[in-house]
Amino acid sequence: MTNKTTRKTKLQKNWRTSFMLAGVVLPMATGLATVNADDASKAENSAKKSDQGISLAVDHKALDDAVKQAKAAGVNVKQGETSFELTNQADLSKKQKNIAASYQDQISKLDAATKQQAEDNKTHTDDKSKWEAEQAAYKKAIAEYDKNEAAYQKAKAAYDKSIADQKANAHKDGFATEPLVQALQLKAEGHAQVSVASPNDLTYTVNGKSQKQAAINPKSDFRNNPNSGKNASGEQVEFYETALKKGENVTFTYDKLANSSYNGRKITKLVRSIAYVSNGSDAEIGMAIANDPTVGFWYIGGHANSGSFERSVKVSDKYFYEDGSVVSVSGDDAKISAGSLNNYYGGTENEHIERVQPENATFVAVNGSTITDNNGVYYAKKDNSTGADNGPKADDWDKNTAPNRYIGAGIYGLKNGTTEFNCIASTVESANDGGKKNKTTWFTISTTLPVETALVPPVAPQKPTQPTTPEPQLKHEDASYQLTELVYTPTPAKDVKAGKVNGNTAESIDKKEVKVGDELTYTLTANDLSKDRTGDLKTLIYQDALPAEVDYESATATTKDGKTDLSKYLTFNYDKQTRQFTAKVSDAYLKEINQPKNAVKQLPVINVHVKANKANVTFKNQYNLLFNQGKYQSNMVENKTGETPKTPEKPNKPTSPNTPNTSYGEKPKGGLYASLAALGLIGILFVFWKPIKNWFNK
Repeated sequence: MTNKTTRKTKLQKNWRTSFMLAGVVLPMATGLATVNADDASKAENSAKKSDQGISLAVDHKALDDAVKQAKAAGVNVKQGETSFELTNQADLSKKQKNIAASYQDQISKLDAATKQQAEDNKTHTDDKSKWEAEQAAYKKAIAEYDKNEAAYQKAKAAYDKSIADQKANAHKDGFATEPLVQALQLKAEGHAQVSVASPNDLTYTVNGKSQKQAAINPKSDFRNNPNSGKNASGEQVEFYETALKKGENVTFTYDKLANSSYNGRKITKLVRSIAYVSNGSDAEIGMAIANDPTVGFWYIGGHANSGSFERSVKVSDKYFYEDGSVVSVSGDDAKISAGSLNNYYGGTENEHIERVQPENATFVAVNGSTITDNNGVYYAKKDNSTGADNGPKADDWDKNTAPNRYIGAGIYGLKNGTTEFNCIASTVESANDGGKKNKTTWFTISTTLPVETALVPPVAPQKPTQPTTPEPQLKHEDASYQLTELVYTPTPAKDVKAGKVNGNTAESIDKKEVKVGDELTYTLTANDLSKDRTGDLKTLIYQDALPAEVDYESATATTKDGKTDLSKYLTFNYDKQTRQFTAKVSDAYLKEINQPKNAVKQLPVINVHVKANKANVTFKNQYNLLFNQGKYQSNMVENKTGETPKTPEKPNKPTSPNTPNTSYGEKPKGGLYASLAALGLIGILFVFWKPIKNWFNK
């Protein structure tokens, strides 16, 4: 490498160095740099939250009551670890509302658990009562079963005997040719409550008056009829009289039945519908319907020019239990007797033959009866009412109370599953009855059979099943709650005032420019302590690391208005090396601050008196408040200082109007930048003078 190359390399290195130095020296020389004196930082606070401030009273009586009620109800209540909530004055109301809302939420959950527990308790009580009742009922049922089983065995023996007797008498008059069991009992119901309805506009003349629906005729001839005038209990029967035209029907509802049953279960209602079927011509059929359904009804009328014709109506019966359900035949144990089936003048032109044609039924043959099954239609083929050919006379048997009424009765058994008992009542009439009959027929449906029947078979008692349900156990609901301790923390505030002042009432000069030598006062404050405190303020220390741009002079402590000096209650200390200022409140004054706890208390205002010592700088400052074991940082205040004023020089000669005035306070335009350029050039020459000189010498 040549000397020239070496010199060039050194020059390049020193040239770069000179510019780096110039970049540092030049701003320092011109005073354009900003010095930040931010010597306080946010502190890491490792103290427990409960020790970082003062605890405030939190009303948790309602929560305590909810806990107490929940425990009393049997809820398993667990208390969680108390939480601590820090708050300053600004957030106090919000935090209190949040805690109150949290407590209310917990109360709601506890109340819900209490309510559920109450339901659990009731369920347990009910279940326990039910379980105890089941145990007692089982013991009682076993005793009842033993009693019923003995009665059943006795009744079964009697039933077996009655069946045997029926079989033994099966060839005698007045006995069925096979054993009969009758579980359907429709006895006299003279006090039934009757209502009448029809979809048709019925009209009928009764005693010369036209009526639109069936009505009782107190003068009805049928009231005095020896066959139908009284029911089986000897009670007077009343008749509703009306008429049916072709296609019409009428429905009678017999309510509040008292003497009817099926298999021992009470029947309380019968609904009977009667409909027009035929009448030889389209003439209407007169109807006289008894107020007791076991008496039946009369159907009257009909005519033909010659020969015979049929007058008929359809009867539909439905029976109902007390609970409103329909009676349904459940075996071969429901028999119907269609009585008073007369045959007058059988086989002559004056014939009058009464018939019944049931649905879902089987015929029951009776020894001595004149009624036979003729392809599903039951009637007497021979005269059974006039005594012709030494036959029976109607006066002998055709009564409700006659012991031999089986002579003109057709008995049939309803088939299993039948719920509606339907039949057609019909009479074969001759056109010419010789003036002996007025074309009337009495039709009766009864379950009181005119023959002896076997006993109803007893039902074997069901042995009760021993309960297997275990004794119920009470369920306990789970719930938890957590108390919150509200810890009040201060909000430190710092301000800067002009001059040496006490208190915090003077005007702030934060962010304003001051001059070197100006006296300043830093006011260190904190918001008042809230009322309703439950803890004590044990430590209160103000710490302020003063910026290097000010000199500490003194400090005082006062009330906010500055009128009361509190300095005697504090210990002030200033360390010149660290520039750390502290003001510690004495224990004696802390006791005064702490009492009473239900009142708002002010904290001392610390007035730190300083003096600005450096020009052309910006300096900032904030302080830390040690509040119990918490450390809280104030806001930042900031001030600037201008240039130090120069002593004005006396001019050598008068200035002309065009010559710039260079006296104190004025400089030629661009003078500052010229000075800066000169200083920078001098710096460069100073750094490179020797290498440049050597280079030129070489």
